[in-house]
Amino acid sequence: TIKALAKTGRTINVHIECNSGMNRYGATHSELDDILDELQKAPNLILEGVMSHLADSDGTDQKTVDQAVEIFDCFVEKVHENGFTPKILHIAQTAGSCKSASRYATAIRLGIGLYGINPFAPNHPKHVELSDIKPVLQLISTITKTRKLTAGEGVSYNYTYTASNDMTIGILPIGYHEGVPRELSNRGIVQYNKKYVNIIGRVCMNHIMIDLTNTAATVGDEITIISCNAHDRNALDRIAAKNNLFNYSMMTSLSPDIRRIIVK
Repeated sequence: TIKALAKTGRTINVHIECNSGMNRYGATHSELDDILDELQKAPNLILEGVMSHLADSDGTDQKTVDQAVEIFDCFVEKVHENGFTPKILHIAQTAGSCKSASRYATAIRLGIGLYGINPFAPNHPKHVELSDIKPVLQLISTITKTRKLTAGEGVSYNYTYTASNDMTIGILPIGYHEGVPRELSNRGIVQYNKKYVNIIGRVCMNHIMIDLTNTAATVGDEITIISCNAHDRNALDRIAAKNNLFNYSMMTSLSPDIRRIIVK
C-alpha cells in the first residue's frame, strides 16, 4: 500500500495501524521497522496518525484492554524514536473511551456513541458511565395505502398472518431492503401518534403491513418505525433485545436509499 501510494506522487496523509490483539489488519512491532523505512523513502506520504483497535472494549476483562494499550503505546514510542511525529494517535472506540488509558492517545473514534447508543450491556459495570447519552436515530415512513380486510383473509407472503376479524391495514413503502429486519414479521411494533400498532405478515423487500384497526390513520400519515426515545417499545435497543438482533447491524443495514436528515 505504501509503495502504491508513493507512486502517485501526491501528498497524502496516512495512518499506520498497530495490531494490538485484534489480529485483523495492523502491523506487529517486528514489522514496524520495514514500514517506517518505506515511509522514509516516500516524502509525499505524511505520517499523520497511528491507530489500533480494541478487540474486547465492551467485555469485562480489563486486562485485555490494558495489554492492548501497552502494545499500542510501545508501537507509538518506536514511531517517535524513528523521527516521526504523528499528531493523531487513537486506539479507543466508544466503549474503549471508558476503559483505555494510553500515554499517547490524542483522539478517540466515536462510533455507536454518536447515535446515542450505549455499547455496554445494562448489567455491565461501565454501562452507568454512558447512561446519559440519548438515541438520536429515528426511522419514519409514511402510509401509502390502506386496505380493508375481512375475517379469514391473509396478508403478505405465505399468509403467515390471517385476519381473525374485519380490520384495516396500512402499507408502508419500506422493507428489509431498506433495513427493517425480516425477523420483525408478525412480531414488530411501530408507532402512530404515540400509539403502538403491530407489523402483520411477512416483512417484504420494500413493504411492510401494519394493523390500523381502531386508529384514525390514513394515507400520508407518518409512522415511526424506530423511535429515538430509549423508553419506547420500538426504540432501537429494545427492538434488538426483544428479537435477538444486533443493534449495530440494525443501524448499518439502513439503506442509503433512505433520505437522511442530519441532527446537528
